[in-house]
Amino acid sequence: MGSKISGAGAASAGLLKEVGGKSPNSKDGAKGISFAETLTAQVDKAAAKETTQVQSVKPMLKFSNHALERMNTRGIHFSPDQITKIEQGMQKANDKGAKETLFITDDSALIVSLKDNTVVTVMDKNMLRENVFTKIDSTVFV
Repeated sequence: MGSKISGAGAASAGLLKEVGGKSPNSKDGAKGISFAETLTAQVDKAAAKETTQVQSVKPMLKFSNHALERMNTRGIHFSPDQITKIEQGMQKANDKGAKETLFITDDSALIVSLKDNTVVTVMDKNMLRENVFTKIDSTVFV
């Protein structure tokens, strides 16, 4: 007696047989691994990688006491939308291996330590003119 596949898997099993010329459970050469086993292993591997990537996302943006003091004295505020854009820029810079990044927004600049997601200092656009930024390895325009 042959095995019978019914339900949602029936169509895909038939398609797999048509495309590959083998049934999903047929053994592959000398290794003796079925297509279904190979597929399951690849899906599990991809899911594990995705889970690892999600877990590697760093925590939210923090502000050092120095940065908070500068924001208060200079009247600098960031909207939730700006914070989100800065955090997205942090992730991009981090993915490229940056460690200390200068973020430039429409009206301010921030220096962020990516290793601990902390804003080190903040300045408004008036302070950007003729200023030299040291100890940064990347710049992100937000």
